[in-house]
Amino acid sequence: MKNLMRAAVTLSILSSSVFASSRVIRDNRLNDLGISPVLGRGYSIATNTYQSTCMGQVKTTQPSYDLKYRYLEIEQDWESQYTKSFETKNTFKFLFLKTNVNLFTEVSGENTYHYHYIFADIDVDSYYHSLSEGESQLSESAKSLLAKGDVVGFFDSCGPYYVRSIGRHSSFLGLLRYRTTSSERDVNFELQLKAKMRGFFSGGSSDTTISSEFREETQSKRLEINIWAYGLGKGEIADIIPTDIDSFKKSVQAVVKTMQDPNAGRVTTMEVAPWIENTQFQDLLELEDDEGKLLFEKKKNLEANAEIISELDRIDRAQIDQYFKASNCRRILEDEYLNVDDDFNGGYEPENTYFSDLTKPNNQNSEISLAAFDSVLSQEKVEEYLAANYQFNYGQAEPTPDPETGALACIKQIHEQGIDQVHYRNIPACLDARTTSVPVSPLLDSYCMPELSRVIIPDDA
Repeated sequence: MKNLMRAAVTLSILSSSVFASSRVIRDNRLNDLGISPVLGRGYSIATNTYQSTCMGQVKTTQPSYDLKYRYLEIEQDWESQYTKSFETKNTFKFLFLKTNVNLFTEVSGENTYHYHYIFADIDVDSYYHSLSEGESQLSESAKSLLAKGDVVGFFDSCGPYYVRSIGRHSSFLGLLRYRTTSSERDVNFELQLKAKMRGFFSGGSSDTTISSEFREETQSKRLEINIWAYGLGKGEIADIIPTDIDSFKKSVQAVVKTMQDPNAGRVTTMEVAPWIENTQFQDLLELEDDEGKLLFEKKKNLEANAEIISELDRIDRAQIDQYFKASNCRRILEDEYLNVDDDFNGGYEPENTYFSDLTKPNNQNSEISLAAFDSVLSQEKVEEYLAANYQFNYGQAEPTPDPETGALACIKQIHEQGIDQVHYRNIPACLDARTTSVPVSPLLDSYCMPELSRVIIPDDA
């Protein structure tokens, strides 16, 4: 029984060590196109935020690629193939087809035409593009922070984790449409199309040369080509915009080349590793015992405290962002709409002046009047955002020189007791500060900064 208990404890420790090591993220945390994950950049799992890149010299490994090519006939029931999948790339494909597959039959005079679609789909996945950690080095400023023992400053700037490897996905979608007077597909024509496009990845040969007769047939059948692509690398846009079947083939060749750029593609997977497992970090911080091994308790304290510092920093920045956004929004209302000189342009009547809902710009029902805007975003409301930040940082609504509660007291006590010596769970100020949340503000998200929609002029004006 004791052996079983000992085995269970050992397994628990090993499992903790595994999960405390590198982590792979492959969910919707990677969908924000406004953020740039790059190798060596700092990251916080607790807050899903990216921080500074603290690698001064970045050496990378050679990535590998998977390429998938499909050539499908699209019929009227095509939606059943895609609506069951909610993966990002399939959602993009569904939207592409939904936008472009919009007509199957058309009556023109006495003629009835039938439209047929062919879907060309190329996916490129890259992986194994990672830091070569033996050759990559921390930046001089990051080294300086560790040399001075400013671990709090290091984690605040560089994050508790860093991006070790990145996987990317690129996609090229092409839709060919032609018309016939018969409801049946023109099998011979489609076979010729496929034959002409078999040379996508070759330099071209005589059997893929586009003849004048075939060009005339594509014109008579009103062949149209639509393309969408994402995750492409650096290249000439003119090279990937086809005008006929010949240029379509060349476009695909050009696109596949751009997809092989290691830094091209949307990020689909990302491996992050804790700084405390980086050998250079350990060497500079000298957190090893006499036997040359990193102490387990110190390691856990460092990892946990680095996350709480990042989390508190995120809350502080989010609150300050809300305050500045509200303050600037209020200032625009006052300077441009509320305190306008009536002798200059007649001013704005608060009840007749309306601002757009930025999330629904064409919906008059969601507009807000100047009078309502002035009321809900008063100067007192703006100050409430700042008071919330004071409460978070100092434990009260006014700043104090040496706070004993709040986020600042938490970070101060971690620093004083040693970031590797104490766990934040043993500091009451940290537990209190961590419960703070930043509420979503529909007012700021929907109406700031003010965008004038319309001004109603009374009939008797």
